[in-house]
Amino acid sequence: MVLSDKAQVKGNGVLVTIEHYLTILHAYLTELEDELDEEQASGIARIKAAINNAAQAIYNNK
Repeated sequence: MVLSDKAQVKGNGVLVTIEHYLTILHAYLTELEDELDEEQASGIARIKAAINNAAQAIYNNK
């Protein structure tokens, strides 16, 4: 979806878009994490860490 919406964007534009969507996903998971039990929240925390690492890598390489 991200790539098809931004097919005309060149260079770093696609990376910026991916970073944007990763940030939104991270925020959503943060809200979801508060509603889950401890075991499920632990899994969400690991997913959030991976998303954060990916977004940070994109940010650092723009």
